[in-house]
Amino acid sequence: MRDRIATEAQSGLDALARNLIERFEESALDPTILPGAPGLFTDGGSVLDLTNPANEIGLADRISVNANIDPSRGGAIWRIRDGVGAATAGEVGNSNLLTALADRIAAPLVVASGPSAGLARSLSGLASDLLSSIDRSYRHLEDAQAFHSSRAGALAHQIATDGVDTDDELQTLLLIEQAYAANAKVIQTVDQLIQNLLEL
Repeated sequence: MRDRIATEAQSGLDALARNLIERFEESALDPTILPGAPGLFTDGGSVLDLTNPANEIGLADRISVNANIDPSRGGAIWRIRDGVGAATAGEVGNSNLLTALADRIAAPLVVASGPSAGLARSLSGLASDLLSSIDRSYRHLEDAQAFHSSRAGALAHQIATDGVDTDDELQTLLLIEQAYAANAKVIQTVDQLIQNLLEL
């Protein structure tokens, strides 16, 4: 679990986080995103930098919503509607960017890493692939564990039937010891009787 399934799951989650960040960081989608600035999602508050592929490791733990949108960090929620880098709030009924964001979620984009690398997937399709992969690995591990447990049980039973049962052997030894003691008593009594007869 620790060495294979958990590491594969972590790699898949990191790939999903990368795909999520990349889907919403293009200025073609949101023209208010300045060059070199993060989009809707960030890598710990910064732009996603994959010049070093090792930066993807642990990305699922570092992914966060852009501070410009998060009211708890001084942002404004209206920027989801008007753009991550918008300076002022736009018209309340303007849903162009929201529609584009929803379309981007459903759009099949080529996945750059993880179990679905090289395949075109929507965000929900990518998440589904990840869950299926984890479930398959878990089921395979569960089947292997059941097989090995059954095999170990069969081997233990075979060893028990072929080997010496120490409890049973000890019980037999005690019976023999009791019988020996009883026979010794009989012999001692017979010896005493013979001695008495010889003395007559």
